[in-house]
Amino acid sequence: MIKQGIGKKEIRYNYLVKDSLTLEFYYTVFDEEKSENKMVTWRYKKLIPTQINYSVAKFRKKRFHHFYSSSFTRPSNEIKLSGLVCSSEVEKIRGKESCQRYRLEKIDKTYFVVYYWKENNKQWMFPVAEINEDHMLIYGVPEKNEFVRLNEIK
Repeated sequence: MIKQGIGKKEIRYNYLVKDSLTLEFYYTVFDEEKSENKMVTWRYKKLIPTQINYSVAKFRKKRFHHFYSSSFTRPSNEIKLSGLVCSSEVEKIRGKESCQRYRLEKIDKTYFVVYYWKENNKQWMFPVAEINEDHMLIYGVPEKNEFVRLNEIK
């Protein structure tokens, strides 16, 4: 733990290695009376090269079970790595450019499942550990341990 005094406040910085892939950084701000004001946490994931056991071009055409539950804007509870996710009703209301979409993108040697809430607005991305014919393994998902298996919808 590192302490830093700024005026009448004190900031305490902490680092924690959660597992082999996760570093957690957080800081707490205390006021003059030493009552806790605010705690902020960041989690960093170590990127590992994606293990590819299947054609990436064929893989992009598949659909997978989602790790979150369905909603009005995502009624089918699936991850489709090409095309739009919106139902035709939502597309009529919001327009094609406002429909959500998923993409498989690569940075260095790691692929990511990237979620766009609008045409050019990324909301989140999770690294892919493995690409297989019938499933993928992702990691870095909040509230999930280590790897999450997403099975193909057949």
